[in-house]
Amino acid sequence: VHVGLESVAEGGRNETPATPSKARVDWPVLPWNEASHSDADELWKHQHSVLMNELPSILRGSNANDNILSQLLQKCIALEDDHAKRVYKSKSRDDSRGASTVPGYKDSHISAEKDSVVLANNEEAESVRNDVKMVEASLGGGVARSRL
Repeated sequence: VHVGLESVAEGGRNETPATPSKARVDWPVLPWNEASHSDADELWKHQHSVLMNELPSILRGSNANDNILSQLLQKCIALEDDHAKRVYKSKSRDDSRGASTVPGYKDSHISAEKDSVVLANNEEAESVRNDVKMVEASLGGGVARSRL
């Protein structure tokens, strides 16, 4: 049986149809059929393995006594702050270039300090910082109860 390539197979070749290597195909377990959806410990094992495998650069250098969840939350704050600083820096550079090349640029453009995109990014960074504080407070201050 040729799958979708009948015209190629008929092009002068006299090949035998492919046969499956196994009589039964073993499909992978679908995410909604995994044990982790009904067992809290299995769910935790999955979540923990994802964090450890997907975020090794953040966790590098930490030992078993370090609070990994707190590190991840602080990294989230650092990423948001960095993004906000980069957005400001980009707009500020545009302002400098524009002022030096376009007559009247400052009169017709909003400065980086007042730009709505820059302000929205600063607000988002502050919101993330406040959300992290709230999560840490609800988990007992220093996120001491984290299973990470």
